[in-house]
Amino acid sequence: MSPNNFAAVLPVAQGTITVGPADYPTLPPGGVILRNTVVAFNPVDWKIARYGNRPIQYPAVLGYSYGGVVEAVDETVLHLKKGDYVFTHNPKAGGFQRFSAADAKFVGKVDDKSVEEAAAVVLNLRTIIGAAVEAGLDRPKDTKTANPSNGKKALVYGGSSSLGALAIQYLVQAGYTVISTSSPANHALVSGFKAAAVVDHTQSADDVIAALKQHGPYDFAFDAISTSPATAINAAVLGAQSGDIVLYSVGPPPTDVDIPENVTRVVKAWPAALAASDPSFDEWVFVKYIPEAVAAGTLKSVPLKLVHGGLGAIDEALRKLEKGVSAQKLILYQWEDAPKDEL
Repeated sequence: MSPNNFAAVLPVAQGTITVGPADYPTLPPGGVILRNTVVAFNPVDWKIARYGNRPIQYPAVLGYSYGGVVEAVDETVLHLKKGDYVFTHNPKAGGFQRFSAADAKFVGKVDDKSVEEAAAVVLNLRTIIGAAVEAGLDRPKDTKTANPSNGKKALVYGGSSSLGALAIQYLVQAGYTVISTSSPANHALVSGFKAAAVVDHTQSADDVIAALKQHGPYDFAFDAISTSPATAINAAVLGAQSGDIVLYSVGPPPTDVDIPENVTRVVKAWPAALAASDPSFDEWVFVKYIPEAVAAGTLKSVPLKLVHGGLGAIDEALRKLEKGVSAQKLILYQWEDAPKDEL
């Protein structure tokens, strides 16, 4: 007899999330069933919940990056077994429930102490790696030490965001000199991720632009914020350089920002682009890079912030994320509100 499953379900687009009994997942070919223990929140979660801006099937269980323990494994899966501690970036979501099914190629094995950290980094790490692969950048050769400097500079705008922090670490490990931005309150955090310089983004836009220009020119640019003001600053900095350059971004193109002729702003669903362009790279991410780098401490999330209340607190967490979270990664335990006889 299968265990009881509970889920936080979004019944229709822009509906109200409700918690209740849910079907126990079916083991898919090439997949696993997980007992979920932690879910990390990402902007995509609240944007889908509030705006219904993704073509997904309803009723839906969101939660794209999470971790737990393997309950069952399809016979064709060789790198995982029942009882393994794992993390996943599940393209079909499913983290806002106690049990889920996932494609094993998007599941990595870690020790029990690394589940939360791995779950917190996986989605955003695949985002920066997807952009880096498209740009043809070097990748880290070792998970414990950085590549020798390649003499190239990268601009990462928004270094205290979860995405920006991981972009800095990945690019530094790949041998790039990274210049980033943050508020003064988060300067030490961003410097700790080994950014070579951190510009105060609370200055006037003109001062931020001038400071970033001083540290350039840049060979690669990634905008982890992608609002209109951030896009305008990045465009001005890169537009002052000689030669063409791509600004890799994560949000829809702002309609109120002029992009210079030598700057091309590119935005994609970068994890999906990575999976489509180079499956072997994704295998390296899940099987080697994240497990080893997290265990070695060379890859870290911004500080984790637990939202208490289990599945019943998911809407609260989404609202916190929507209001804006800096230098924190919200996580939640799916079993925290479970009756003791179900634990």
